[in-house]
Amino acid sequence: MSLNSMDLKTQRSWCELSGAALSHNIKQISQNLPVATKKMAVVKADAYGHGAIWVAKQALTAGCTYLAVATVEEARTLRQAEITAPILILSPYCEGLIETLIEQKLTQTVASEFDVNALLNDLESYLTAKNLVRLDNSIKIHIKIDTGMNRIGFPVKENISSKLITSISKLAENNNLDLEGIFTHFAVADEPQNNFTQIQFNRFQKAVEKLETKNIIFKIKHCSNSVAAIFLPEVALDYVRLGIAMYGWCPNSEIKEKLQLKPVMSFFSKISGVHQTSVYETVGYGQTYTTQRQTLIGTIETGYADGLNRHLSNTGTVKIKGNTVPIIGRVCMDRTMLDVTDLPQIKIGDEVLIFGQDHNGYYRDLDDLAEQAGTISYEILCNITKRIPKIIVD
Repeated sequence: MSLNSMDLKTQRSWCELSGAALSHNIKQISQNLPVATKKMAVVKADAYGHGAIWVAKQALTAGCTYLAVATVEEARTLRQAEITAPILILSPYCEGLIETLIEQKLTQTVASEFDVNALLNDLESYLTAKNLVRLDNSIKIHIKIDTGMNRIGFPVKENISSKLITSISKLAENNNLDLEGIFTHFAVADEPQNNFTQIQFNRFQKAVEKLETKNIIFKIKHCSNSVAAIFLPEVALDYVRLGIAMYGWCPNSEIKEKLQLKPVMSFFSKISGVHQTSVYETVGYGQTYTTQRQTLIGTIETGYADGLNRHLSNTGTVKIKGNTVPIIGRVCMDRTMLDVTDLPQIKIGDEVLIFGQDHNGYYRDLDDLAEQAGTISYEILCNITKRIPKIIVD
């Protein structure tokens, strides 16, 4: 939701969202792709915490033509916002959801023999209940192939199982289903020196070729996530799925330097209290930090209930006017303490940049913050809670 008119003086912490940055990132990634390759925007988990409806609209305007979510509920939210673009449900089929797929015109992932049978049984029951033989619009299906991630999908390693051929053939024979796509997911695309991505791609191609010999042809084939789209344009195929890089982040520093990605979300707080302590005083719950000098402590109104990872206690840093400032003591539920001794002019109300880019151009790398917390940027973005308002700045 846009909160452009909000008075920031009333806010303890907030996030700012940039549609211009999102568009920039999509264009940057597109430069590496074959002309024919289209883009699918991954907006699951409320668009990695950015707001699914806003991101979906921005991404479609910026050239994406397909959306991807994890759940039917996420897809329904987009449809309720009158977003009509194709939406792929990345999760396996869940029994009882056939009517939702039909009514909402959603594309369903099929990842196992169980999925096939459940989907066909539900479809038959639906048609019988509605006294129908043929749907007005066929249900679009994308087949998920597991080429080494070992998560979900029909397994394709050295051999192609007969279950894959038999199951997919069942779907292909049903006139109410449209086998539009087939895809896999790479495990180490962010490690360009690792040849496992090429092994996975070869396995995927082998599965596609085998199905084609059975006259099962897919209009859409997709393998690449953001990183693969950048490092390996030769495996881009018909679509690439844009995730973390679209939001301006990537754990691979080479990509950030190459594309000059811009953060779509920046997270801010402000100083709510400043006080002086003596040497050898403890700070915070559990007395986990002891001052080694006379220390000026600044408190910010952001804690783990807002999405500031508790593992940043005594390890994380933030930025104030371009200066790196350490977090001291344990991150609390609602607030956190900083050592601002080297910033003697600090005062209540001063802006603090947790990650992203501030209004003076200073930058705080989320991937670096995530490393300090022992996690990844995805988790921090997804864990920013609903009590943090999100302001659309452009």
